[in-house]
Amino acid sequence: MTLGIFRSTGNESINSRISLEMCGFVAIMTTDEKLFQYLKEGKDWQRKATNVPGVFLLKLPAFKGRSATLAIEINPIDSSGFASKKRGLLIRSKAQLEEMSRLLSNPKLSQLAKRIDEVNPVKKSPPTNNQENVFEI
Repeated sequence: MTLGIFRSTGNESINSRISLEMCGFVAIMTTDEKLFQYLKEGKDWQRKATNVPGVFLLKLPAFKGRSATLAIEINPIDSSGFASKKRGLLIRSKAQLEEMSRLLSNPKLSQLAKRIDEVNPVKKSPPTNNQENVFEI
């Protein structure tokens, strides 16, 4: 891992970098270095949030001769900021992301989702009054 060292003026843009300030000097770690570190030090199946809501990094364990890898997980967040599903859509490469984008942008998919909404039964909300759940004797 290589670290760039420079004298801090306080005006540096460190978008996608980590800074460690010590004695007026700043050691920076690039995004690639952070990803490499996460691949080596992260726990198997560990999910790490990104600065994009609903986009996570996921460390996939080694399996059948394949080394451990990183993947992108797309998983919408709930009102408290946590992933809304146990497992989201996994993307393992740029080519896979491009293929998913192509599929998701197909207008027929939107039409199909609309028709599914029309066909599926309406989800009932849980009763708000506890009196409805009480069995009276």
